[in-house]
Amino acid sequence: MLFNFEDLLRQEFSSYFALNQSLALPLQFTEIAIHQREAIKRLQSKEYDLIRKYIDDYQDTLPDDVQQSQKYSFRVFLMPRLGNHAKSSDLAIEFVHYDPTNPEEMKQYEKQVAMIKERVVRVQVANQGRLRPSTVCKRITEITGKSFKPHCHTNAWKLYNVRPKKRDPVGCNTEFCQYDEAHNDFVYTEAWVQFLVEKVNDPQEFDKIKNYKDKG
Repeated sequence: MLFNFEDLLRQEFSSYFALNQSLALPLQFTEIAIHQREAIKRLQSKEYDLIRKYIDDYQDTLPDDVQQSQKYSFRVFLMPRLGNHAKSSDLAIEFVHYDPTNPEEMKQYEKQVAMIKERVVRVQVANQGRLRPSTVCKRITEITGKSFKPHCHTNAWKLYNVRPKKRDPVGCNTEFCQYDEAHNDFVYTEAWVQFLVEKVNDPQEFDKIKNYKDKG
């Protein structure tokens, strides 16, 4: 929201009124302190589950282009920038903006991101080969040629009892789904994609998925 507000100020009032001249940039630490862990546990109460479910239900209705937009969810690679040379800039952090509507700029951006991903994979990747719900939906749509929206995915894991409704590893069918403790979320397997492809290609099963009603 801060980045979007910054863009709005620039567009409406010029860069002179931008916030970056007066605000510091916070960084998230790589580890969570013990007292923070205890606070997180206290948050994970019944009320927290209700709020989390509301957020999940809302996000499941969003189209892929919104979920993948930087204006909706800001995602970055945080990598050390070496600045030990005498002539190097004193700027420790620099945001490189790009225009998704510019094909040439996007090619260069994707090339740089691909190089970063390749290097990360060679070192270590958490949840390698695991898929987020939006990726599962995209894959199924591409394979079957039938529109498989996020709400269909939510209906599917409920219908086939693949994972618990609460964010808890207990009751998770590990063939299709795994609990991600670091992000308090679930990721899905290639086997789950293939399972759903078969179901979607069956008109009766696909109707069951689309028309599923959660009984609570």
